[in-house]
Amino acid sequence: MTSLEIITGPMFSGKSEKLISMLNKEKLAGKKILVVKPPDDSRTNHEIVARTKDAESKNFKKSASFPAKTVGSEDQLSELLDANEYDVLAIDEAQFFNYWLLEFIKKYKLNKNKKDLRIIVTGLDLDAWGRTFGSMGDLMALADNVKKLTAVCFICKRKATYTQRKGPSRKQVEIGDSEAYEARCEQCFKPIS
Repeated sequence: MTSLEIITGPMFSGKSEKLISMLNKEKLAGKKILVVKPPDDSRTNHEIVARTKDAESKNFKKSASFPAKTVGSEDQLSELLDANEYDVLAIDEAQFFNYWLLEFIKKYKLNKNKKDLRIIVTGLDLDAWGRTFGSMGDLMALADNVKKLTAVCFICKRKATYTQRKGPSRKQVEIGDSEAYEARCEQCFKPIS
């Protein structure tokens, strides 16, 4: 049976850190793991990365990583899965994939002839306007388990569930880190107008 788990929340909530921790446990258990990320996520090459905020410099620094392959299409992902007998498929930054990812996961879950596979997906649930980001809402509806994480508001230090874009860009997809985004609570969040 194929299972689907979602880890979601705003930027700086620890999604990648949680995923890497889960993958390290699977690795210790001897599981074969495939980790994929979208071509749009150009912040790192050939890995997913967890970052923590350094108390002294207040900058984010790499705290953990896990090897990953960049995948841009359903055919590429199918080819990778068919080439090996993976036990775990981890998909990072799923909001950047087109809707083909949703259709691929639906088909995989419904195909009873496929080998059992644990699929773990991370991604932002909301964009800079507070709207569902890409296919994440649909993936959460399809999931067997959803873990919604929170961050700490960069302004007031309360629980943050939103990602605030700092610049005036009106593009939904704009790759960046703490130079371009902040975690915000409901009170401090200001959707881009």
